[in-house]
Amino acid sequence: MTEKINITRQFKERFWSLLETGRLQPVIDRVFPIEEATAAHGRVRQNLNTGKVILKM
Repeated sequence: MTEKINITRQFKERFWSLLETGRLQPVIDRVFPIEEATAAHGRVRQNLNTGKVILKM
């Protein structure tokens, strides 16, 4: 658990300001409505995504 906390802290220190200013943007593969959560999970489980899969509420 300590290792995960350290990795998260290092990520924030290194990249957070870039994300806030828009200089670094996450890659979004696909946005699913919450009603299609099962399909979204299937996409991730089958490793079909290139980037983040987002559920929209």
